[in-house]
Formats: sequence, structure tokens, C-alpha cells
Amino acid sequence: MFRMRFRGRQLILLAIFLLAVILLFNAGGWLLYSWASPYLDQQLGQKLQAIAVTAALQLSPDLVESAGDPGAQFLLTDYLEQIQKDNDLETVTLFNLDGMNLASTSNLFQYGAEDPALALDQAAVTLASSGVPSASQLYSVDGYFLKSGYAPARDDQGEVIAVLGVEASAGYFQVLDNFKKTMLILGGISLLFLVVVGLLFLKLSYSLAQTEMAVLRADALANLGRMAAHMAHEIRNPLSIIRGAVERLKASSSMPEADKELLGFLPEEVDRLDEIVSRYLDFARVDPPRLAPADLAALLSETLAMAQRELTDKGVQVQISPAAHLPLVRLDVSRIKQVLLNLLLNAAQAMPQGGEIRITLSQQKKWVRLDLADTGIGIPSSHLAKIFQPFFTTKEKGSGLGLAMVAKIVEDHRGRIQVHSHKNEGTTFSLFLPI
Repeated sequence: MFRMRFRGRQLILLAIFLLAVILLFNAGGWLLYSWASPYLDQQLGQKLQAIAVTAALQLSPDLVESAGDPGAQFLLTDYLEQIQKDNDLETVTLFNLDGMNLASTSNLFQYGAEDPALALDQAAVTLASSGVPSASQLYSVDGYFLKSGYAPARDDQGEVIAVLGVEASAGYFQVLDNFKKTMLILGGISLLFLVVVGLLFLKLSYSLAQTEMAVLRADALANLGRMAAHMAHEIRNPLSIIRGAVERLKASSSMPEADKELLGFLPEEVDRLDEIVSRYLDFARVDPPRLAPADLAALLSETLAMAQRELTDKGVQVQISPAAHLPLVRLDVSRIKQVLLNLLLNAAQAMPQGGEIRITLSQQKKWVRLDLADTGIGIPSSHLAKIFQPFFTTKEKGSGLGLAMVAKIVEDHRGRIQVHSHKNEGTTFSLFLPI
């Protein structure tokens, strides 16, 4: 039992550890992404601004103002291509304050055409046109991440006469985007893993609890068996002697009739004590059930016939809803009959003013199910967890072994028994036996 509790604590600690590791892994990934993305964006923007400012300062104002001349156009384009090559840029473009292209390293931008940067980076271009270096927001074209930096080109008097734009690839943002998608997938997988682990943990915890209860019950039965055997030896022999002596005294002609009548109660009490000893012995019995295919519906009918007189005397009516084509069940007939009889009589005792017992037979996958519901006083919720424990009883003369015996017999058949009850609303016992 100590080992089972220790393993249970180990499983709980392992589950908490796995949960913590998964949560930390996901949280760390998201924190890394949320920090890296804006930081890299800022660093790239500053780098592009610096390149654009340096290149714009080296531009000749006269060359910019005569950009329409073929010779000046050639020199400007050659200068922009050199900047592109030295800084590993995608495109370098020079345009005037009206947004008309003056020179570009891309064949797509013709002289005098409107520069597309005005539409893509309106805010950044406006700042650069006013004399403030700026950088665009990160944008994507055909799946590629790009970013641009802009700087003003000035004349000899310091007036802004054009804007130089440099565009660079932000390929590592593609890596970040893939990382983000990977984190989303891993987050989903982690959540699914946690759900599966949680369900398995609950199932394993339930199995451990059931096993621990079975071990506790087995220990109790073993102790009870030893005690019952000792009781049977120590009590039954004296009881037999007492009963024999009483019979001899009663047969004596010299004893007054009043004393004989008094002695007449003794055999009855001796028999009652013998019955109590027999119950303890029956409950402590550990021999396995003798299983054989049997018809549970027919067995129920036989048990009802045995209990019919007592049920009728208590004003109890029984209604049965049998299932069609119910399969045979491997069971020990005498022991299952004892289970049914015990449940029937308990139900009758729970209805002191009379009532109704409804019995339903059904098949659920690999189980045959028997539901026995009464309309009695019910069982308090505080007692529900204890009713199958040995020696627990609320009856004045009860031994507390009836339902404990029922649970033991059902477990010996590898079945299970459930109870649902509400005070003053009746009780339902559900018996499941494997097919």
C-alpha cells in the first residue's frame, strides 16, 4: 500500500514536471519571438537609414539637378549600382520631391516615372522629403520580406532637392515567420499532448485508487479470515456444549415449567450466535467462484420467488424490464443469487411503508447490466462512499457485512457495482457482469 501511494506521488510529480517543461518551452519560444522580431526590425531600419544618409551626402547637387541629361543619368546610375553592390542591397532609387524617378538600379523604374515607394512607404518618404532620415515598415512582396531606408539629398544651400531610397532583403524575418508558425504548431501539439497525458493520468490515478482499495479490502479480508477461523474454533464448540446442556435441562422432569420456558430462549440465542459466526466465515472465504454459463434473467426469477413472501408482507411490488436475447453470463449461481437476494431485501427494508422495486436488464457492449431501483428513503450522501466497507451499517442489529459481501462477490466475478441515491428519493444499484 505504501508503495502504491509512493508511486502515485511520483506520477503526480512527473505530470507536474512535464507540464512545467512544456509551458516553459512554449513561453520561452514566444518571448524569444516577441523580443527578436522588433529588435531585428529596428536594427535593420537604423542600418538602412545610415546607408541612405551616407550615400545621399556624397551625391553632387549639380548631378542631381541635371539627372535628365544622358551623361548625368549614366553617372547617377553607376553611383547607385556601386552603393547597391557595396552594401548588398536589393534596389537603390533616387527620386525628386514630386515622386518622379531620377535614377534607379532596377530596370523596372524608368526615368520620370512615378516611384512606387510613394504608395508603399508614404509616411517614411514624407519624413525624408522634409529632411528627416527614416525607414519603412517591414513589408512582404511575393513572400519575401523587404525594408527600405530613406535620406534627403540637399543642394549647396541645404535645401532638400531629392530623396535617396535603399531597399534590402530581410530574409531572417522569413526565418522568424517560420519560427512563429512552428511555435503555433508546437503549441497545438503540446496542448494535445497535455490533454492526452491528463486523460491517461486520470485513468491511471483511478486504476491506482481502485487497486489500492482492492489491496486494502484484501488485507481486511485476510485479517478477518484469520479472526473468523479463530472465532469459529473458540466459539462454536462452547455453543454446542451450551445447547446440549440446555436440551438436557429442558428434558429434566424435576425442573419447574417456568424455568423450562426461560431455558427455551437459550437455543434460539445460541443459533443466532452461530449464524453470526457463519456470516463472518462466509465473508472471509477466499476460494474463487465456480463460474459456469447461466441465464441471469432466470436466476433473477428464482431469487424473486424465494423473496416473494417477505416482499409481499412488506407491501413491496416488483416490476421487471427484461432485455431481449440477453447473452449467457459466466457466474457462480449460488453467490450471484446471494447478491440479488441481499439487494432485494435491502430495498424492501428501505421502504418500511411499502413501495416499488424496478429491475431492468440490459446489455452494454461486453457487459450485462442489472439496475435495481427502489422508491425508499434513500442513502445520505455522506454514507455512499462507505456502504461497501466491511462492518459499516446504519441498522441497529446489522452486522455491516451484507453490502460488503455483495461488493466482494461482484469483484470476484470481475464485475463492478455502482450506487446512486438521493435522500427520500430512492436508491439504484447498478450491477455489471462481464459476458
